Amino acid sequence: MKVVGYVRVSSEEQSRERVSLGMQLDKIRAYCSQNDLDLVDVVSDAGISAKNINGRPGFRRVLDMIFKGDAEGLIVWKLDRAFRSTQDALSVSEKLNKKGKALVSIHLRVGVPGFMQ
Repeated sequence: MKVVGYVRVSSEEQSRERVSLGMQLDKIRAYCSQNDLDLVDVVSDAGISAKNINGRPGFRRVLDMIFKGDAEGLIVWKLDRAFRSTQDALSVSEKLNKKGKALVSIHLRVGVPGFMQ
């Protein structure tokens, strides 16, 4: 399965701590390698809050890639890297699911029913 990765930090302080872009990327690459996923791209939003999906050009690009058929799913290290609100997470997840696309969160090991659980 082709997937596109998304990594984000909201502040420089966060990037120096435990959730750096590099650490997230390493986790995503390792997971894809271990689970035979084709990581076609990784897109980042550095220093941008997850408060608003429309305010994150990288995340909008990821969704465009998936809905255009460049990838079959979105992979993130943790859901909070992609979403601040449960409402946004559910809305995007529902849209992906309706198109047969996957949402994979490595940290929680969640995804579309029947996909890598």
